[in-house]
Amino acid sequence: MISEDVNALTNRFFDLFDETDVNILVEGQPTIDVDETRCWMRFTVSPGFGKQSTMSENAKFQQLGVATLQVFAPEGHGTYEAFQIQDKFMLGFRNWRSADKKIHVYKSSNDKSTQDGYTQYNINVFWESQR
Repeated sequence: MISEDVNALTNRFFDLFDETDVNILVEGQPTIDVDETRCWMRFTVSPGFGKQSTMSENAKFQQLGVATLQVFAPEGHGTYEAFQIQDKFMLGFRNWRSADKKIHVYKSSNDKSTQDGYTQYNINVFWESQR
């Protein structure tokens, strides 16, 4: 069940972004060398709390989780590209439902910090599945 959720969310991410547009690191995939003079990003899916949601022989289970996009903009690069990436991610996941209607995104958040020569933008979309 969790693997279906992770796959659906990851597939949605790659529907939105092409690896030729910007360097992308994805959890569980081979590491690549990033061009540190350009924006780059890391995508992760983190399943969280789960519980049984119906009482029956064929019970359904609710799974909550967070999909996170971290965008790294090098100092002196400006913020325009990072904000374009954030907008594309947020709009692509806002109120999104998986093709099988089992997963939906119900809220989002973002924050930023500066460290080690980068401004890091963290964009979180919170999801729920019923399977």
